[in-house]
Amino acid sequence: MSLVTKLDQSSTDVSLLKLGYFRIMPTNADGSLSRCTIGSGVTGLKVEFVGSGYLCDSEGNEIQPYESSGYSFDVYFKSTGGFVQVSNKYSLLYVIVSGTRNSKLDIDDFDCSRGITSLQANYGGTYGDVKSLNGIADGAFVLIYGAGVTGDLSSIAAKKFSRLEFRYLGITGDLADVPADVAAALTQNLELLGCQNLTVTASQLGKYVNATAITMTTNGVVYSDVADALYANGKVSGTVSIRDSAGTHVCTFTSSGWTTT
Repeated sequence: MSLVTKLDQSSTDVSLLKLGYFRIMPTNADGSLSRCTIGSGVTGLKVEFVGSGYLCDSEGNEIQPYESSGYSFDVYFKSTGGFVQVSNKYSLLYVIVSGTRNSKLDIDDFDCSRGITSLQANYGGTYGDVKSLNGIADGAFVLIYGAGVTGDLSSIAAKKFSRLEFRYLGITGDLADVPADVAAALTQNLELLGCQNLTVTASQLGKYVNATAITMTTNGVVYSDVADALYANGKVSGTVSIRDSAGTHVCTFTSSGWTTT
């Protein structure tokens, strides 16, 4: 069954997503005003509505499909059975989602967006399979929040990130699946916050010898064990901020060991 939008330029098939587009979905298709701010790094993205509902301005007044004019833009819409689609996902330089209200993003839509060097969706409406992260650029910065993101960590075990922050995801797996060279490629933050279904040990966190900060607040991991493991794996200089369930500890490494303040 198809639903008809009020806009002549929009598709009437709610199951159809155009090739090269990504979706912004409503959290509740009750006709309430939804908002999502997208940072993309490019301009001229086509913004359209598919299904029952329409694009609107910040006051809720219906507007026609349009093209984005800046590197960051607001999308407002009302839905009773449809979604927003945004063009040219293959040319995106980054995706930074903020200012959300009653909207959610599917990371599966970016599984072939090779140009994305930063994917930041720090809100609970994010969903999809974590394996889709294989499709973005190597060395990317990824920050994702939301139990709707599922799958197994092994599916991205060979993917190198410069910064990786997972917050309350529904993923499963074992950090032991990540090879040491992949872990060593991470040069900024590693955060595994509230990911209850991941198996993580201090010895496995010790593989991230080039990380500047490590956060792990579940599984009973203690910061001192992580510092010991980092040192055992060759960490002999610099500082690492390590956060466990008791708080944050800044550890300084030298050739003779490590100390904390």
